Amino acid sequence: MLSRLRHVLGAGALLCAMPLTNIHAQSFPVAINEVMFAPVKPEPEWIELLNTTSDSVHLAGWLLTVHGHASVPIPDSSAWLAPDSMVILSANDTALAQIRNIPLDRIIRIAVPALNNSGSAISLRDTMGTLMDSMNYDGNWIKADGISIERSDANRSGLDPGNWEACQDPSGATILRPNSIRQRDHDLAI
Repeated sequence: MLSRLRHVLGAGALLCAMPLTNIHAQSFPVAINEVMFAPVKPEPEWIELLNTTSDSVHLAGWLLTVHGHASVPIPDSSAWLAPDSMVILSANDTALAQIRNIPLDRIIRIAVPALNNSGSAISLRDTMGTLMDSMNYDGNWIKADGISIERSDANRSGLDPGNWEACQDPSGATILRPNSIRQRDHDLAI
């Protein structure tokens, strides 16, 4: 009967009838990679996104949600994320660029809702409403303000607390650089 149904409906129709819950379970094409939820003033809060694919991704219209706040769309201006690269979401792009000495064109200005210093949940959805990534953080993961939290493996769930740690870089963050706690394929230290 299955082969007859395939013949009548075609293979694509069978895929539509399958449950969609696990499509992105182990695939995070755009991952929430680093979060500064308790910066030292005047630095603004920010969220770093990582494109894990070999294709550019147009982020315009994607929705950022911080628990307890309305979703905020990513604006159309400069919303392209190049393959295997990072971009920052922040409400104050100019100040962040000056404080962290990073290029202004690598920051997307978006009204990022206030990030709760005791902890919260963040999610990212594409223009179709598909959940691309989500994470929960706990304020106790950092010992002092001015330290970001970093994801160790972009291919593991952001909801896994074991996939996040406080930044170990002396500057307190690795904004637009590889995370200090990232899993490496080879450890060359002797």
